[in-house]
Amino acid sequence: MTDFQTMANLAVDELLELEPEEATQLGDHRFDDRFADRSQAGADLAVRRLRARQLELERVDLATLDKESLVDAKVLANQLALRIFSYEELREPSWNPLVYNPGDGLFSLLSQRTLPPEARLRSICGRLEAIPDLVQVGRRQLENCPEIHVKTALDQHGGVVKLIRDEVDLLIKEVNDLFIRGRVAKAQQRALVAWDAFGRHLEDSLGSAKGEFRLGPERFSEKLSLYLHSPLGAEEVLRRANARLDALTEELAEAAGQLSEGGGGSSSERIRRVLDTVAEHHSNNQTVLAEAGAVLEQLTSAVNASGLFTIPTDPYDLEVVPEFMRGTASAYCMPAGPFEEGARSKVMISPTPDDWTKEQSESFYREVNSAMMV
Repeated sequence: MTDFQTMANLAVDELLELEPEEATQLGDHRFDDRFADRSQAGADLAVRRLRARQLELERVDLATLDKESLVDAKVLANQLALRIFSYEELREPSWNPLVYNPGDGLFSLLSQRTLPPEARLRSICGRLEAIPDLVQVGRRQLENCPEIHVKTALDQHGGVVKLIRDEVDLLIKEVNDLFIRGRVAKAQQRALVAWDAFGRHLEDSLGSAKGEFRLGPERFSEKLSLYLHSPLGAEEVLRRANARLDALTEELAEAAGQLSEGGGGSSSERIRRVLDTVAEHHSNNQTVLAEAGAVLEQLTSAVNASGLFTIPTDPYDLEVVPEFMRGTASAYCMPAGPFEEGARSKVMISPTPDDWTKEQSESFYREVNSAMMV
């Protein structure tokens, strides 16, 4: 019979080793000098290793586990299944250029200061040296990419250049070791050349980027179940979501009726009038960060006063989303890694793109207005 704790520790180590960038963000620095292997050969090897862990987990006598270990076993089983599904079914390295963006792996080492500058610079050097091979795999494997993914990758391209060139330069100045500084300088140049070539490759492929990013009903349902770690099927999740939407719409209609007394029209028309009024109070690119900070303080005070929950007092930084991350969400929370004592969480707000018109930015901030931020 397999000992669960021994097996689980080995499995977690393996999962972290397969995704070095994720390990860094969690505060495990054993693999800081490398990127995940995005090649098909790497995926095949990963699946073999993870299936071996699944077999080991199946040999664990669950009846002998305490409640906490039983929960851990179920979480681990779901994680193994999710990773295998990602490698075998999603196969994103074959169609999604965003998986070749090295920004996350560099940013996590550049932004956290729990390790000495020299240690971080050595790890960054390893990742810079790996970028030419990383993007070469992408150029070889990517085919039939969805247009939106290519456009987003191109929008993020310049942000990665700034990380490799400007942010790494700032860290180099903190290190006195001339050997590592020289090695990093060479790695920077090679990485920039490779990354520039990858950008041109994406630009050349944009005209033929007609791939489909939708997974289809069956694969989406399986992905949803694994990501939610829930037995609910996609249809049931959708049914519940629609039921909740209907209930919230009724609440909005009632509230709108109270706020717009004397206003005629249907429920939807009353809701729209109130939402239009609320939308008049909103931020812009120059004020959104300060407003988000004020809202965070207000919400923290309100939750503390309620006595319902205890809010961690760990420090956090409120920042603008780096350019290499923009295009997928308007705000992020990057919690400090659980394995990293002294790390700071990051709450990040994304401004509207520089090439948006005034009307587009105004429309965005009317939607994400001051009331919506609370």
